[in-house]
Amino acid sequence: MAWHLRRAADMRIAKAHRLNLVKIRTRLGSCISSVSFIVFLALVAGAIYSGLNLLKKSSLPAITICMLGEEPSASESERTRVLVTNLDRRHYNFACSTEVFINGSWHDPSAEPRDADSPIDLAPKSQQVLSLPIPQEGRAWRVKLVASPVLGIVETEVLRLFRRLRLDYPSGQNFQVKGPEMPNRQMRETPSLLIARLDQKS
Repeated sequence: MAWHLRRAADMRIAKAHRLNLVKIRTRLGSCISSVSFIVFLALVAGAIYSGLNLLKKSSLPAITICMLGEEPSASESERTRVLVTNLDRRHYNFACSTEVFINGSWHDPSAEPRDADSPIDLAPKSQQVLSLPIPQEGRAWRVKLVASPVLGIVETEVLRLFRRLRLDYPSGQNFQVKGPEMPNRQMRETPSLLIARLDQKS
């Protein structure tokens, strides 16, 4: 009789223990589901916020390029000063290089400096003046800027979510900005050379 009572007590204890484990697992699952739902809401809110920011943006690009003119130099190498302006309220990393117009299309110059593509940080609503070498080949040249936004923690998670869904996240994409086409020095000197030859003939 005592053995049966002891066994019944052990079974009640084991049943209570199993019920406690089930309750703990249920609560843990509920907590995980709640955290996952909160993270999902944060990602959706970040995506909506980024989309609203895109709608509010003006037609102007986030970054602009302004040519300030050539630098005075005693050496044979010519350099130009470029003003880069960030019109946006977010950080960007950018790199500047030059392109030359040869045979009807734009190409990278044959003697591009190694540090031309080094990323530069551009703070919100700020400006930077850069010094770039002027290419001596082709009919014309221009400055090319490649920028990428600096994403925060929430936007980084949103970007990962978009990539998993194979969607493009507009605020996380790189973009290019091209400066005005500048004629090569040889092209600028051609009219004066022609006038001088005509004067000599006359």
